Amino acid sequence: KQWYQRRVRGKRRLPEYCGNLRTVMKGRTKVGCCIFYKRSQYQELHYETVELPHEYSPEGSLAELGKSLAEKFPEFMKDIAIRPILSQILVLKSTATGQHLVVGNTHLFWNPEFAKVTFLHAHALCTKLGEVSKKWGNARVVLCGDMNSQSTSLVHEYFTCGRVQADETELGKFFASTIQNPLSLKLARGNPNFTNYTSDFKDVIDYVLCDSQSEVVAVTPSSDIIDLEMNEGCPSEIFPSDHLPIISDIDFS
Repeated sequence: KQWYQRRVRGKRRLPEYCGNLRTVMKGRTKVGCCIFYKRSQYQELHYETVELPHEYSPEGSLAELGKSLAEKFPEFMKDIAIRPILSQILVLKSTATGQHLVVGNTHLFWNPEFAKVTFLHAHALCTKLGEVSKKWGNARVVLCGDMNSQSTSLVHEYFTCGRVQADETELGKFFASTIQNPLSLKLARGNPNFTNYTSDFKDVIDYVLCDSQSEVVAVTPSSDIIDLEMNEGCPSEIFPSDHLPIISDIDFS
């Protein structure tokens, strides 16, 4: 947050960029999300933060689904409520074309033992993004974030297929028969070898997605495995974060 205040909001800021930062306390740790955009290319029209569990409350966008889940699976809904996940939604207007773009950003819950909780968080965000897109003339959508979800996860299946297959549990069967992604999304990250590379975990868990009408023009190559192994994972002198960057060029026209 100090870096953000100094470089984006302060006197020494990066003049060509603007951004929105939101932080939240998780236990004793402060975590946050941030979206940056280039002033010369975009005008900010709307910004909001979304507490994803709230969307299943009586005041939320998914109140009916939340009520049904609470009646059928009350213990599961307690897990949803006690794990607040912060997301951001930003509506931008292209200074060149006047086209609207909805950008979503989040950091989903990491523990695979609560994969179904993470899945419902993802559904809440996509639902909210769909509502905002419709409000702004069915604007194009891009969704980014550390989803903490591998290619075998419910979240990955939901993003790429639009729904999930039923498993042997009653909750899994409920998901398969009831929940569908309101957005038609596709991966826009290429095929990276890793996006997280530490001494005890190595996999692709970060995402860039866009609506199916947009075209992915280019993505950055994967980080060199030799560099990763030489430095025994991340963070390191070459890679200052435990996550590796994904950069995508997307044509929304």
